[in-house]
Amino acid sequence: MRALPWTDLTASDEAISPPLLCSPEDATVDHQPLSEMSQRLVRHFQAAEFNDCTFMVASSYTKVPQQEPCHRVVLQRNKFLNVDFADDSQSFVAPPGVTVKGLQGVLCAHYLETPSNNDAAAAYLERLAACLPVEEWQQLEFMFGPLQADIWRSLSDTLNADLCSRDCHLCLGDGYHIHAPRIVLAGAGGDDYFSSAFHWPGAGKTFQVPPDIEEQTLRSLLSLRYGITTVAPDRILECRHFADFFGWRDTIAVIDCLLEAQLSKHEVDVDSAIAILVYCAEASCARTLPSTLKEKAYLVSLRWFLSASKDAQKSLPAMSRSRLHLLSQIRNHFGHICDDIKEYLHAAEDDLIEWQRMVGPHTPISAKMALSNQWEHWKSAVSEYGRLEGAPEAAKAWEERVQARRAATSAEKPLFGGA
Repeated sequence: MRALPWTDLTASDEAISPPLLCSPEDATVDHQPLSEMSQRLVRHFQAAEFNDCTFMVASSYTKVPQQEPCHRVVLQRNKFLNVDFADDSQSFVAPPGVTVKGLQGVLCAHYLETPSNNDAAAAYLERLAACLPVEEWQQLEFMFGPLQADIWRSLSDTLNADLCSRDCHLCLGDGYHIHAPRIVLAGAGGDDYFSSAFHWPGAGKTFQVPPDIEEQTLRSLLSLRYGITTVAPDRILECRHFADFFGWRDTIAVIDCLLEAQLSKHEVDVDSAIAILVYCAEASCARTLPSTLKEKAYLVSLRWFLSASKDAQKSLPAMSRSRLHLLSQIRNHFGHICDDIKEYLHAAEDDLIEWQRMVGPHTPISAKMALSNQWEHWKSAVSEYGRLEGAPEAAKAWEERVQARRAATSAEKPLFGGA
């Protein structure tokens, strides 16, 4: 393991460590938040995990050169890199004059990236250059090329394009294999499915994934691990399920954001909203889902339930389906979205009674018709509520009580029949 504290770039001690992450709360460099992928990769660099090359630098403290392990694929985001990886060599010697501090700093900079750009790497390199001798910086640039992080490729594009770094094989239930890098699969905390599998005694390069995961779902999940934040809507819930299985908490957070964005679209897909609602209610991880996601799925499903396909409606449990059907009717007829049906029907009753009280001989016929229609809708909702609760007699008694209230408050007999 490398030392945990952040680097003090004003220090003179060669052996000081680069700015490494101690916890998720510290995932910033110069107050710039790092991307999820950058956080994972920095921690792998910090722990010297899954590295495939080593840089050696002379130390003023020992005769043995100090080794700095890292990952080829991460360094290759720097298109000016003056290191030849083509000969499969695993060790590279830093030029004379390069210190441990300088080498560690430059290597670490390659792992830094904010969610939208390379500002974190650029800012760190600027501070590093300011505290190193000019001659050492020149030697570092001789080895790594001009250290201009603002024109480096993104970590996502680099890892996604590099096939040589895919050092393990994921075996699907049908025997098909998908290749992927360990540094992408393993989580930052070391407590996920793949981190455990990689450290299991005798672990090789081939790993069995759950037999029920489909190839396209696994590929979509890997794309998310590479930092690509687009997933086909018909795959996203499966991806969420298996991301939870693999223990990929950062990927789960990305998927939850995608689900909320899907529910916030102007032209929302109500069938997808109902699928998300069912998932929020029935998934084994339901208790850990964000409350905002559950609330949005419920509201969208309620609002547009009547326009959903029959198959989508049938995917809900019978009780939930009846409840949403009634709530959607209430929303369409009365213009309100509610959760407690009984409480809402009591409030609607009081509002309609007040409206009834204002009806008199000179009230326009159109207003009386509108009131009568609202009473009919209210009666229908009460009857449906009684059926939903398994208490039709109680619903009938409720209607009779309201009929008595109407009779007592009407300034004239209603022109239309009703409750």
